[in-house]
Amino acid sequence: LPEIQNIFYLANKKKQVPVDNLEGFFGAVGAIMTSQLRELALNSINDYHRMLCPNQRSFSMLHFPGFIIRTVLINTNVKFEPDANGFELVLLNVIDLMLESINAIPRVESKLFASEENTTRKTKATLKVTIDVSQLTNVKNSLRKFI
Repeated sequence: LPEIQNIFYLANKKKQVPVDNLEGFFGAVGAIMTSQLRELALNSINDYHRMLCPNQRSFSMLHFPGFIIRTVLINTNVKFEPDANGFELVLLNVIDLMLESINAIPRVESKLFASEENTTRKTKATLKVTIDVSQLTNVKNSLRKFI
């Protein structure tokens, strides 16, 4: 993405980009990039789920060694580190972090037109990937069962 933005940025500085006619082009580029990012997000979430909750046709335990959970003696109590709630929180937050990272990717034109006021261009700064909430809920519930 930085390479593409740099090409457009340098051409724009040299007045080689007809900026008045590019709204449709950047809209199409944004739609294609959003679609590809959505596919990347779904594939990453599904791979993460299969890694943690393998079946016979997916990752074997030879590929994923598991997690280390320590037992700690505090006075006369034995506790696990991390505890079940902390472990669950971390595993489920990975999915949220994937989505946050994907939704932080800037649109191509956001750098190209960074010097112009936002009021003259109706562009958003980042691409927004939408994933069906029920898909995420199903994966998270399956991970909760795993834990």
